[in-house]
Amino acid sequence: MINLFDNFNQASQDLYASLQLSGFHQPTIVINDNGFLPDQVQSPYAFFSTGNHDLQGKPKSFYEIPIPKFWEIRADGNAADIFDDGVKRGHMTYYLPLANHRIVSEVAWFNRQGKTQSIDHYDRFGRRFAETTCDENGHWFATSYFSLSGTETIIENHQTGDIILNYHAQVYSFPSKTDFVLFYLKEAHYKLDRIFYNSLSTPMLLSYSLKTPGNDVLFWDEALGEQIPGNMQVILNDDQQRTKQIIFQNQADFEQMMSSYQGEGLNKIHYLSFLFQYLRENTGKANALILTNSDQIEQLETLVRALPGMHFSIAALTEMSSKLMAFADFDNVDLYPNVPAPLISKLWADNDFYLDINHGNEILSAVRKAFLHQQLILSFQNTYHAADYVSPDLIYDAGNGDAMIKELQSLTADPDKLRIALAQQKHHLSTSTSDDYRHMLN
Repeated sequence: MINLFDNFNQASQDLYASLQLSGFHQPTIVINDNGFLPDQVQSPYAFFSTGNHDLQGKPKSFYEIPIPKFWEIRADGNAADIFDDGVKRGHMTYYLPLANHRIVSEVAWFNRQGKTQSIDHYDRFGRRFAETTCDENGHWFATSYFSLSGTETIIENHQTGDIILNYHAQVYSFPSKTDFVLFYLKEAHYKLDRIFYNSLSTPMLLSYSLKTPGNDVLFWDEALGEQIPGNMQVILNDDQQRTKQIIFQNQADFEQMMSSYQGEGLNKIHYLSFLFQYLRENTGKANALILTNSDQIEQLETLVRALPGMHFSIAALTEMSSKLMAFADFDNVDLYPNVPAPLISKLWADNDFYLDINHGNEILSAVRKAFLHQQLILSFQNTYHAADYVSPDLIYDAGNGDAMIKELQSLTADPDKLRIALAQQKHHLSTSTSDDYRHMLN
């Protein structure tokens, strides 16, 4: 039995963690390797490029990326750009979970017309493990993956879909990624009697192509939309498919499916929410955290003035503007520009409320981290970044600071009300248990 995911995105990570918490410890394979997969997660690209070598090294920060002589790097907390005599010739993308360390995952190189001509991909060991070349319009053409010695091991053509593999002194050609992954699974000697997967692309096609009997499970977390995806209909309508269960992980979509679907295979449809491992207990203190890289924070002055008994910690990965720095004059506000990682960890541990009220981009997956730290999350309709983690009745109309103030006053004065609100926040997203997983999947 294996887990087979297209990408190790947040949904895949949450499913992986839920299965682990429920006692399912089968090997996990992620097809598309971004270079930052954890040790316990495998990929076909790493298998053929680095084998089972115990890699050493650390990820590269922006200043460690080699650039041509006399070129310069201009970096901030969001990204870094490369210039040649004032002309922008490259752009560095930070690996989001390590953005506060300015760790680089990709470097896009531009021609003088500003079109992307190639992209270097860096991994968590600081290796340039792959390079993507682009066509004249900047669209991805092909990606080469390199061995530890720097030789090409895999060439993937993004326009035709075929993959060429140099392996054990032989050259293999695969017409599709599905064929490539199937070859990998056989070479790595995985047992394929049961596959847990969460995508209707390559993982589903691989399950469909296997000729041996199986008891596969599709976990579905994407928005359902008005029509059932064609590949899902194939599973529902054909009892000969290896996939025997479709488990929805979003309750609203599950309920929509159960109420509106009139076709075959309804007995294959089930529901399990993600499981979460919380990192701390809420202590009920009147302190609130805000993470932002913008000085546009909805109703901030109104909240600060109306709640003198609440302490506000405002942190940013970048410098703060004079507008935001002026809040240092308030006794109940602490500002943390260019906040270092250890201090961010302390702020997560010390605060019991999170105010998702900053305009602009969310940083450091702040709302999710607040949820996992059992901070009660409040937001506005025009500022929320991740509504799944927030109780709907704690998202207020834009500009309605008075309603948020009254709620915060009530919550900090009544520990029982705070406990109920935290329980509702959890239940809004997670209703299943480890026993539910074991009952459904065993």
